[in-house]
Amino acid sequence: MINLLYKKLGIAVHEKARVQVAWGLRFLYQVGFVVSWTIVIALFVERFGIENLIFLFLADAVLFLIGSVIASYLVKKIREDLFLIGKVCFTLIFIGLASLFPETEIWFFVFAILAKDLFFSRINLSLIRQVEEFFSPTEAQKFIPVIDSAITIGTIFGAFFMVQMLNYFPEKAVLALWAGAVFGIGALILFLPKILHFLPRFEIEREDESDSRNEIAEAWKRIKERGFLRNLLFLVFFQAMLFTFIEVEFTREIHHEIVLEKSHNVVPVDLKNLQASIFTQAADHLIEFGHTAKEKVITLSSDLIAHEKLAHDLGMFHLLFGLLALVVQLLITSRILYTLGIVGSIISYFLLILAAVSALFFGFGNISILRGIQHGFHSVGTSAYHLIFYSIFARSREAVRLFFEGIVVPVGVIFAVGFMFLIPENLIVPLMFVSSFGSVFVAVLMKRNFTAHSAKSMLKEDNISAKLHHIEILGQKGHRNAAIILANELKNKNNNPIVREKLVATISGINKPGAITVYSAILNDVTESLELKKNVLSSLLKIGSLKEYWQEHAFGQHHLLETLNNLFVRESDSHLKKLVVMNIFQHLPIHQVVPFFLREIKTSDELLQAILLRSCTIFNDPATVFYLRSFLSHENSRLKGSAIIALWKFEDRRKLRGILKSLISSSVEVEKISGIYTVGEVKDRKLRYRLMEFMDCESKGGLSDLSGQPLIRLHVLIALAKLGDKRSIPGLLKVVFGEEEQLAQVAFNMLDRIPSDIRYLLQKEIQLEVSNHVFSILKPRNVFRFEHISHLPNELIVRLKRFYRLAGRYDDILMLERVES
Repeated sequence: MINLLYKKLGIAVHEKARVQVAWGLRFLYQVGFVVSWTIVIALFVERFGIENLIFLFLADAVLFLIGSVIASYLVKKIREDLFLIGKVCFTLIFIGLASLFPETEIWFFVFAILAKDLFFSRINLSLIRQVEEFFSPTEAQKFIPVIDSAITIGTIFGAFFMVQMLNYFPEKAVLALWAGAVFGIGALILFLPKILHFLPRFEIEREDESDSRNEIAEAWKRIKERGFLRNLLFLVFFQAMLFTFIEVEFTREIHHEIVLEKSHNVVPVDLKNLQASIFTQAADHLIEFGHTAKEKVITLSSDLIAHEKLAHDLGMFHLLFGLLALVVQLLITSRILYTLGIVGSIISYFLLILAAVSALFFGFGNISILRGIQHGFHSVGTSAYHLIFYSIFARSREAVRLFFEGIVVPVGVIFAVGFMFLIPENLIVPLMFVSSFGSVFVAVLMKRNFTAHSAKSMLKEDNISAKLHHIEILGQKGHRNAAIILANELKNKNNNPIVREKLVATISGINKPGAITVYSAILNDVTESLELKKNVLSSLLKIGSLKEYWQEHAFGQHHLLETLNNLFVRESDSHLKKLVVMNIFQHLPIHQVVPFFLREIKTSDELLQAILLRSCTIFNDPATVFYLRSFLSHENSRLKGSAIIALWKFEDRRKLRGILKSLISSSVEVEKISGIYTVGEVKDRKLRYRLMEFMDCESKGGLSDLSGQPLIRLHVLIALAKLGDKRSIPGLLKVVFGEEEQLAQVAFNMLDRIPSDIRYLLQKEIQLEVSNHVFSILKPRNVFRFEHISHLPNELIVRLKRFYRLAGRYDDILMLERVES
């Protein structure tokens, strides 16, 4: 059942561990938040009255503000993981201090609020940051909504267990549930390196960074420079005000209705019953003002519902919105993000809120419906908000996040509380309307300059991993002329080859012809690398048919074809020639394709003839049989295999299988490899048994006889992987991590040719193997700092580079290259 859910959510095998850890951390945090906020709010209302609730909101905002200022001086002085563990420890200490006092004493409130606002709330900021470290923007677009489901489920579980504990234990004892959740977060953080098989990072301190830099001042400097960030500041401010108004009004409504119901039934107001009702409701509906206002779901408890019919009705109403939130988080949010983009998703969320507030403003609906909509669709807005931080310059990202979450949000809450002090209650709904309209207006302004902001961050970024993230952000929906912006950056030869490879891949994903002019220039440039040209040619193939584009760009088409013809004549690399031929077939006017093919197939050498034959798979024309059938009897095994690939859809397969069997059974290595390769390319499952004969030999020790023919073994494994056979994975791992460096590199390059499902399974095992192999190199040699790398032999540095490339750790590869050079 769990595996089926992962499949439905699009979570691959190698991604499960990261999603599970991120989800578990958020779940534990939410359980602790429900308990902490509910304990404080319920006891506060019982002792000081609902009319003084806004004083608690004000105190919370001020304390969170103070905590943010303190954190701004510490965040660069303390390592992130130690800083997080420190917050966990101090939270536990202050929970312990609170438990020493009766809940009626002021010191209980003091220590509980300090634990919640100064330390516990800051844990969430670190957990949000970890999501960025776990996932790329493309992955986060898919997984953040899933991880956010932990908010809803954590609320349900936390509130349920808390209410059950209240049936048997005094209120103060429920603090143990809060402490248990905090302890769980700390334990999970400590074991993260082992769970996720972390690799050591090779870093040197930047000269332009100092420990004395204040994060708030740094953030303000960046915000003043960017119009997009200024707009985002106002959006966060309006949202904080809006959510505070909604939460306070909703809490007042809950309290008013429950007391009113009791007075109609002439039931004396018992403080314990009132407290129980407030516990039940507040667990699900009060603001987490210090963050992005984590919305809650109503808790069902039969013992408590029996006392309050109205509480039961409201509970069922909000349970439905809780279920709606789960559906939105798991099934809808990622699709909205993919369709509308980041800023478009934010606009859609606040438009929905504005519509609900407008209905309330004109006398339709009620605060419960507004609160339910806010909660039910909150993942659409919050997921997009978190994705925005990938577009912020890496060295300023944490400072900006701290400023928004730690300064702007509590200031917004303080302003909201100030308005509620100064104006009558009947004017709060108009203020909600102003705040929601302001949010929509600012979000629309953000959409206009989001592309410019992302492009500027990409251009300034010198951290390779962060630059790749900026490129991915520009590849998502909602940008204007993103393909042209990325193509212009592709022209910069100073970019690392990994960055240029990512640029081409992202342009391919955008699938628009804006980059063709730059592509032609790169293909014409003799100083450009073959690898980049191969990537560009592959990208050109993915663009597909350009009939409409060529009608307006006839000179562009001619120039591209001229460039391709020059490459076809000039270059000797077989894979590049194949890509050139396939592009000529695709972009050449249709009436010229066949004459070009027939001319070249007659005059070319056998290697190029094989390339031309394999390129014919781009056509779906049975008439190709008349022109290619003669190659099935060619004496060259490569030409035979290529002809089989070209004719597989149209020729008699029994005849083709007979040719393949003879090739596989040949004693000549080249012929055997041609047959094995062809079986994998045509994905013929009926001949899998011939490949499995090699694997059976291996299990009996027989394939060790092929140790002198390692390419045959590798081709068998790759062909089985192309057929979707998972039994190929152990053998591929053995080759990729083997001692023979040249063969391992060949195997690594061939992994791109296997199906994605097998590649995902491989990726999980590769992460584990990479971690083990890296530590087997570094630990015995006491290499713990970047300076120690230079003491390693050059062959070990080369091996480390390959391992870090397998893990996608590009900045570390650059550091290793500096040592190697």
